[in-house]
Amino acid sequence: MDRTEDLWRVAGDRDAPTDRRVAAIRELAQAVEPSVAARARLWHDLLRAILFDESDAEDVRIAAAHAAAAVDGVAVNNLCGSTSPDKPAIRNAIVAALNEIGQQPLSEHMEGRIHEDLAKLESELTTFPFVNLTLSFGADSRIVHVLHRGANDADAQIRASAVLQLTRIGDMAPAMLALASEQDADVRATAAEAIGYYWTGEPEAISALQKATTDPDPAVTKAAKSALRRLRLIKFAKPQRDGAPTTMRAAEIDPTFSWSELLRRWSFDLCDDEAFALTQDDSVIESGWTGAGPATEDEIRDVERRLGRSLPPSYRSFLATTNGYVGGGSVERMRAASEVRPFVDDEGAWVDIWLETAGEGTPLTIAEHVATRGQDVVHARWQLLSDAIQVSDTHDGAVYLLCPTIVDDKGEWEAWLFATWLPGAARFSSWWDLINAEYQTWRAS
Repeated sequence: MDRTEDLWRVAGDRDAPTDRRVAAIRELAQAVEPSVAARARLWHDLLRAILFDESDAEDVRIAAAHAAAAVDGVAVNNLCGSTSPDKPAIRNAIVAALNEIGQQPLSEHMEGRIHEDLAKLESELTTFPFVNLTLSFGADSRIVHVLHRGANDADAQIRASAVLQLTRIGDMAPAMLALASEQDADVRATAAEAIGYYWTGEPEAISALQKATTDPDPAVTKAAKSALRRLRLIKFAKPQRDGAPTTMRAAEIDPTFSWSELLRRWSFDLCDDEAFALTQDDSVIESGWTGAGPATEDEIRDVERRLGRSLPPSYRSFLATTNGYVGGGSVERMRAASEVRPFVDDEGAWVDIWLETAGEGTPLTIAEHVATRGQDVVHARWQLLSDAIQVSDTHDGAVYLLCPTIVDDKGEWEAWLFATWLPGAARFSSWWDLINAEYQTWRAS
């Protein structure tokens, strides 16, 4: 085994002494060949894996961050986008690497790109390419100059992006100034979030967050509290085990479908999850319930009137249990009754594109479609999308649909998790079966 291979082995060995791993990382960084391929390999195959492994030793992660300076622009995007809440020493090492890389000459290709982007932004700061400057060029001094211009721009979206990007490269001052401003709550909220993700240890930034917890705008207050929780400076809100909230139906509307039991259990588990808790108001987390109150009979009948058909039993009883629900499945939010409508109303372009690409060839018959349910997500009778009913928001290329064309002898409509990443649809015989499957998948993850 030659010297380089031995260093790689030691650097990546979690059982090796920390000081030996740190020394190996430093030596590899000093000896890396100047070719792009060699630097990319060192970053992608070793340093990045160590730096972003939150369970690894902090000193080893810090060494990996410092060593990233040796791989030039290969690491810029990852370094700017990485977060180390409550680990300011790691974030400071990342900032040091970004600053060192920013002083190095760019490749010919990247130099051409920076000139092109700066020329576009010379007279006016437009959202694109402004919002991607640090992800592309890191802490290059020319980029820093443009970002400081953006921090004083008339456009609130540009100001918010400037605050975020400057925080990424270690400059907390614009975020602290934004939090003290009385203008544009969206910019203040972005500033609070940015400090929570990219804090480099300044006590003044924490003081600014603490003051923001009493901001008159609830979005800013929520962002500030979430940031302080990420930094482990205030406790997370926790759900209370004292029964269901008053907005939730206490008994099942239909004994066939135990929605109250399932959704109460799922809600409580979600609220007990710190990552989820950061996205919600304290009152939601403390209640242990992520749904709404039950839909009234009039609200359910209004959906049926608009759709021109009676709702399937399991979905009808779902609405009668909760008129909208924030869950942990593939789709974050299930819609309230008033928002339920044909899929083509909101996503007609998506339907058209899918039918043009995935719908080629001879369509499956209804019988073939039903026979392959639960077995094949890629092949289905895609023409059903034109009549599908959208019962959730879209999230990350996924949506929940009900297909009223496919009805079983109990009146249940086929239910789909339709997602670009499947790609296709996971199909179930009912809404009840779909949500139960999503819950089981969530529990296993």
